[in-house]
Amino acid sequence: MVRPIPVAVFVSPHGYGHAARACSLMQALSDLDATTRFEVFTLVPEWFFADSLTCPFSYHSLLTDVGLVQATPLVEDLDGTLMRLDEFLPFGTGQLDDLARTLDELGCQLALCDISPLGIAAARRAGIPSVLVENFTWDWIYEPYTESRPAFSRAIAALAELFEDATIHIQTEPVCRPDNRFPTVPPMSRAPRTPAHEVRRRLGVPDEA
Repeated sequence: MVRPIPVAVFVSPHGYGHAARACSLMQALSDLDATTRFEVFTLVPEWFFADSLTCPFSYHSLLTDVGLVQATPLVEDLDGTLMRLDEFLPFGTGQLDDLARTLDELGCQLALCDISPLGIAAARRAGIPSVLVENFTWDWIYEPYTESRPAFSRAIAALAELFEDATIHIQTEPVCRPDNRFPTVPPMSRAPRTPAHEVRRRLGVPDEA
């Protein structure tokens, strides 16, 4: 009997784009080796992964990242973000010990992290490699805000150190801050399931439009 290969996946809950990219990577890995099983740690709703994946996974509700607190889709709440970052960082020793123990109990041999710094720290504590997949990191996002909110500097320093800790660092196009130390790959996306003509039909869009 073939034993499944458990992989931990830590996904930023800021929007669904990171989860979509993580799903494309999980599905591709499963297509390469059907024995791979995924342990997903995130606050992105479980249904998103169930709708996106055909491979087996287990869901663990966990805040793995702060990102940006937003008042609306186009307006950031900088003070709210700083408050959340102060609660999130630095990671507590007990928190990392508990998470490392969970990874060990699940048998995880690798941690995939879509800009989730907690996954990188937990993997290091558990003694397993981590893979950071990003087209931007939060320290880069926060930098312009230091002019009006100098307190962001603390989070920038902490996050930059965490992201540097990843065993493997992969950048995906379009890359916001290219770094020639890391491999760059084309954009990652979930494979389309519905033919274009059927999408047009459902939306009421003429074929010639």
